[in-house]
Amino acid sequence: MVWRSKLVWPVLGSFLFFASYFTVRFIEPSLATVSAISITFFALPSFYFLQKENKKAWLIILIIGLFAYLIETIGILTGFPYSPFVYSDLIGPKWFGVTPVFLPLAFVPLVIGAGYFALKQKTVLKKYLVGIGILVLADLILDPAAVALGIWIWEWQGGFYGVPWVNFLGWILSGAISMWLFFQFQKQPLQKETTTSLLLILWFWTGATLWLSLWIPFMIGLVFSGVLTYEFLKKE
Repeated sequence: MVWRSKLVWPVLGSFLFFASYFTVRFIEPSLATVSAISITFFALPSFYFLQKENKKAWLIILIIGLFAYLIETIGILTGFPYSPFVYSDLIGPKWFGVTPVFLPLAFVPLVIGAGYFALKQKTVLKKYLVGIGILVLADLILDPAAVALGIWIWEWQGGFYGVPWVNFLGWILSGAISMWLFFQFQKQPLQKETTTSLLLILWFWTGATLWLSLWIPFMIGLVFSGVLTYEFLKKE
């Protein structure tokens, strides 16, 4: 089948890179349903390939998804650990008007993709450093673009393109917990196809940073996405 070809995912990522232009130019609350569909589309490849390798895949997705709901809700209500912020209506429906319903579909694929690279490391310390590092790098791309689009709004803007620096410290904490949860259920190295969602997400949001003229996030995304695509295509 077509998705078994490794080339199809980088090609799709390239398409999403340019398609992100239309998101940047035409995003508005009335398109929240489209946003929810897109988030689901990005997530499904990683879920599909993970469940082919691990019988506990849906338990992993459920537990990390619930953790995402928990820490994000705490963050919205208290400001810890990211700094005070709220989601706009661009993100789609929210539980009790607070936490986005589709949040796990946006977060869990990042953890799965980071987990693939983390599990290739030889020591526990390196596993955590690589996994957390990838999640923080992803946020350096995603967060500035989301803020520029008004998807979420910080109470105290500043730092990095309107994103408080403490937010990235928060991602280190949430990333560490997420990777710990992932490692409890996934011990063996994964096939690189489990990184497909991470690949698609990064190319899409890297494109968005370009159209938004966010030059440092764009350069980070271009290098990060390029390295990820190279790792995806190279022979083992």
